Amino acid sequence: MVKKLIENKSFAFMDPLSIKNRYDVIEKITDKEYSLFLKENNGGYFFKNAIHIYGTSENYLYHDILFINRLIHDLYGKLALGFFFAEDVFGNLFGFIDKNIIYFNIETAEKTKIADSFTDWAAVLIENIDYYTAYSFLETLDAVSIKQLTEGKRLSPKMPFILGGEYELKNLILKDYRKNLMFNASIAIQIHDLPDGTKVKIKIE
Repeated sequence: MVKKLIENKSFAFMDPLSIKNRYDVIEKITDKEYSLFLKENNGGYFFKNAIHIYGTSENYLYHDILFINRLIHDLYGKLALGFFFAEDVFGNLFGFIDKNIIYFNIETAEKTKIADSFTDWAAVLIENIDYYTAYSFLETLDAVSIKQLTEGKRLSPKMPFILGGEYELKNLILKDYRKNLMFNASIAIQIHDLPDGTKVKIKIE
């Protein structure tokens, strides 16, 4: 399945910074399958830009895996357990925790284990491509918007899904990755650990 993932690469980063500079650090907190994939491919965008796998980059911080992880942990604090290596079209994250792979919902900070290794993750992703990447939304986007997904933009709901926003294109806008993470982290921190059914007034920044 990793081979099929590579075959569906839609955008590559031509950047002089080599993964070799950070390989030892990354290998210790991921797994051998992923670190080898990263070393050989340096991440990129896949399946028409529906999934973004981070790599290393001096020129494009939204692609640099260590920068992105610092940003996520700064914004989410203790809610952001793990080392994150990929994002879907909304900016929801995939990360390693104790060599297992989790799906991290950026609106709620909920974590769900979905695979035991990077190879297993590639299989789960491909077999459930629309569920884990919102692939079907790309079929309704224009070519300019799809290109902007490779420039640090994410599809972000005008009204957050967790607050009843519709899972439809009319509720979505392209937003800078940093602003998208900041927006969603603010919501996640406010609702974390609240019992179901609790009435709250969310401050949207």
